[in-house]
Amino acid sequence: MDRATWLTIGIVAGVASIVLTTLVTAILLVRLPSDFIVAHRPVKFGPYFLMRNLLGWLLILVGIVLSIPGVPGQGLLTIFCGLLIADVPGKRRMLFWLLRRPAVAGAVNRLRHKFGRPPFTLPEGMHR
Repeated sequence: MDRATWLTIGIVAGVASIVLTTLVTAILLVRLPSDFIVAHRPVKFGPYFLMRNLLGWLLILVGIVLSIPGVPGQGLLTIFCGLLIADVPGKRRMLFWLLRRPAVAGAVNRLRHKFGRPPFTLPEGMHR
């Protein structure tokens, strides 16, 4: 294949990656329960646990690859999707850190409101 073909494939793959990761992130943020961040749910091992964690870690790895300069796509957004899905140590601390930023919390809660979902419940003393 010539250079123009590779460039076209790269552009199409980049746009598809941006659209797909944005869509997956929006779906995840809307579908999560409002107490997802503060609730302590016991881990239930089984097929669902295994599939969810495999998908989460796969998204994290793909996000790392997409974060390499020159590789088209939303690397950080893909990593964020993977972290939401997988059971990763420090996940709640990272979510607290992200949602302390007014711009992030506002954007997430506006998206949830648009789809009729309540805002995320945040820990006591955590500023929006």
